[in-house]
Amino acid sequence: MLKVKSHWEKQETENIIFYFLKPAEFSSSEKGSFIDAREEAYKVISQFLHIDIEPKITFYVFPRDRDFCRKYLWVEPNQAYPGLFVVFSRISQTAGHELAHIFSYYLNNAYHLSYKILSEGLATWLDQSERDFHKITGDLKKEGKLVSLNKIVNSNDFKAQSDLITYPECASFVGFLIDKYGLESFKQIWVKEDLENTIQKVYKKSLGGLEEEWLVFLTVH
Repeated sequence: MLKVKSHWEKQETENIIFYFLKPAEFSSSEKGSFIDAREEAYKVISQFLHIDIEPKITFYVFPRDRDFCRKYLWVEPNQAYPGLFVVFSRISQTAGHELAHIFSYYLNNAYHLSYKILSEGLATWLDQSERDFHKITGDLKKEGKLVSLNKIVNSNDFKAQSDLITYPECASFVGFLIDKYGLESFKQIWVKEDLENTIQKVYKKSLGGLEEEWLVFLTVH
């Protein structure tokens, strides 16, 4: 009889259960930093979105190397499964991105992830990396590299564009909407379909109109 041993080392905190892949040989400092950053991100995101999650979220933590990850996981690392309260994360992933996906799944009792322009934009905006997404996006604008928001909405596929552009761009747009019009309005457009009509009803402006406002904001930011 073949006896299979666990590949995982478990550590548990107030809100999260961590499983570190044993063959990866993480240092104590790596594990400590990873844990502390996610506990802090958990509290910040929970407070920002006004959402409490009762079960603990489980993190399975992998090394940076993608090929190494694939030996132990059939899907790409850096994935959140909100209905299961599970995250597969590489050690190098930002502290808040996948946690934001878990929390935002329950935004406004919607129980789904919205259009990628919103879901990836919000997750990146809340990734706790301290990057200035307005500045990054403003620089992309100056270089003529921004993708029209209408194109992002219609394709709903970040892989169709460079993620070095779409992620910070959508983060900046989402941050702009929340800062200017409030979180409650943003919650109302967290929809599965017909985003543009919903935006018109909530903001009394088209997606194009909001985009023009945002682009002017980037110019003076």
